[in-house]
Amino acid sequence: MLTTAILFIACQLPRGIATAAVLELAEAEELGVARDLPLQAAALQAARYREQAAGDAQFADPQLIVGYEDGYTMKEYTVGLRQQIPRLNNLDLRRSIGQSLAAGEEYRSHLAARAVLREVRLAWFDLWYRIRAVQVSRHHGAVLGELAAAAEERYAAGSLSQQQLLVLELEQRMQQDRLLAAREREETARAELARLIGDLPAARPLPEELPELPALPSRQELLASLPHHPVVRVVHSRVQAAQEQAELAGQYYSGFMVDLLYRRNDQEEDRLGVMFTVPLPVGPGERQDRRQAAGRLQAEATVLERDNILRTLVGEVDSAFKRFDRLSERLQLYRQSIMPQSRLAAEATATGYQHNTEDFLNVMRAIVMELENELNQAQLQADLAATHAALLYYQESEL
Repeated sequence: MLTTAILFIACQLPRGIATAAVLELAEAEELGVARDLPLQAAALQAARYREQAAGDAQFADPQLIVGYEDGYTMKEYTVGLRQQIPRLNNLDLRRSIGQSLAAGEEYRSHLAARAVLREVRLAWFDLWYRIRAVQVSRHHGAVLGELAAAAEERYAAGSLSQQQLLVLELEQRMQQDRLLAAREREETARAELARLIGDLPAARPLPEELPELPALPSRQELLASLPHHPVVRVVHSRVQAAQEQAELAGQYYSGFMVDLLYRRNDQEEDRLGVMFTVPLPVGPGERQDRRQAAGRLQAEATVLERDNILRTLVGEVDSAFKRFDRLSERLQLYRQSIMPQSRLAAEATATGYQHNTEDFLNVMRAIVMELENELNQAQLQADLAATHAALLYYQESEL
């Protein structure tokens, strides 16, 4: 009976019971992107800046002028229109500023989509591992139960000490605690996924095998694409807007005012007049020049912010690639060496114990070691997939 239990846990991997349609990663990604509020807010902000840019490129509304003058010799009535005529360059700059800000918000929406895509993937992979951990822990407890039944028979026959039986019972209690902790972590992971995609989809089971993610580009290709990443383009759009605002602030003559007036007095005399109002920049070095200098300083500060973000992205990509390589090596080691040897060790100790050539504690250690290695391998699979997803976040063509 003991040998059968050992061989079962060594050769038979845990399988979940699907009570509902499984939640594939691709479906979770679609749900997460569809319900992401920052993404929707950024899209609305982009539309707002587009509308504002179109409005800023238009002439201001004309003003109605109505006047009455009661003079010594006559009374005069005045009706007219006043129109501000801005410089065409001024209108172009205002339109361009709005378009730059709108482009920044569009890049922000792309960034939000990438961020939620990465977040959903990480939460999905974490839940996949937590479910796997519960399944393995449950099977671990079943194997220990088989071992306990065999141990009681040995103890009744006098071939097993009470101390060894107590050690086995303690291991069973510890395994119960590990199972409870694994279930708690599964519930926490499922709640995190539910926050992103909704309660009902997150309650569904996950597939037994991890899905294939899009292929990664080379490290050099990924680094070369970083200047086009949305997080960099957002700041670059702010740089463009700041440079245009600096140019706008430095204009001495922003336009002029035209008044078209019609006058009529009580002697029924009509007069038509035109007036021009032109700003006179008194001391431009204290006003326009300083405003333009302030705008340029703002643009330079934004450039430094963009360069710092790009430097941070390069460091994150380097770190993620190194982690990806190490995890790949470790997972390959587990698949090719550690797990096969763990199964062989469990089978060998079980056979030796069956023939009274192996110590009871060695059997239990072999069982625990194999199942711990099974958990480690599942953790490596989830970590490798999560690192892969993190690297896809930096890929230019991810969305």
